[in-house]
Amino acid sequence: MNQFYRSRRGSTAFGVLLIVVLFVLAGQNTFSDLFANFLVDLRPSCENARGVTAREAHQSLIARAVSQRRSPFRVELEIGAYPTTPEEALVVRIILTNTSMGTVPFLLSGGVAVNNPAIDGFGLLTTTAQVTAPASTNAPIPESNIRLLVPLQTCVQYLTLSVSDLQTFGINPGSVLRAYYRNGATGLIQTSNPGIFADHGLWTGVVESASEAVPITSSAN
Repeated sequence: MNQFYRSRRGSTAFGVLLIVVLFVLAGQNTFSDLFANFLVDLRPSCENARGVTAREAHQSLIARAVSQRRSPFRVELEIGAYPTTPEEALVVRIILTNTSMGTVPFLLSGGVAVNNPAIDGFGLLTTTAQVTAPASTNAPIPESNIRLLVPLQTCVQYLTLSVSDLQTFGINPGSVLRAYYRNGATGLIQTSNPGIFADHGLWTGVVESASEAVPITSSAN
């Protein structure tokens, strides 16, 4: 029995040593990139974020309070490598993070508006134009267009731009892009059974990412 345990400990030590050797031979950057890509893949797409039901009765009071005082969101922009062949595409990731301690709803408009800062939802700007601040309204929004982020959760809105799209929008290596999330309606709830809440409690306003340059090569793809 003692011989069995000694053999098992020896196999474990050899396995650890082998991993260390592979790490050295392959290079630290290779493993760092693989780990980074794994973490990226763990972030859900915003389309697949949790949906909503019966919002007239079920909402976070913390989220509503935060949304009345400040933006509960942070927006970041990740840009993939610029295409080098006609078959490739530029992949853009707009990352939306709930920075509050409440479960916050957000508007899912079904895509990303490019150079059209007057449209609600996610957008991308290739110019220095400012995003138009929306006038807050109580217009109704269907539940199918609303998703939820729990405290500190992140989701990713993807945008794939073909070579033709890049030419249309004048995007080249080194071009500076900005992403944003915009919403102008708290979202009137249309129901035949009125409940505690009259609207979805959507935050209204604009939040932008920092400006990012389009790289020639990137590990974001």
